[in-house]
Amino acid sequence: MSTTGPDQTRGIDRTRNILAMVTVIGFISITAILAILFPAVGLAKTDDMIRYVKDLSSIYSGLVGLIIGYYFGKP
Repeated sequence: MSTTGPDQTRGIDRTRNILAMVTVIGFISITAILAILFPAVGLAKTDDMIRYVKDLSSIYSGLVGLIIGYYFGKP
């Protein structure tokens, strides 16, 4: 039988916060690199970039939406 004390709960919350921040910042970073850096350097054409950003956002939008809803949906 295990009990969770305030210190253990605080550690779990801290870990959740870190994972959420890494996920959201990673999504924003990858999107920025794909949308801004690759076309500016000439590594990809605009039509290809539209497809890449659509694919990326379809993968991550649900996860990022859950994270934002969890943290900002609290009363």
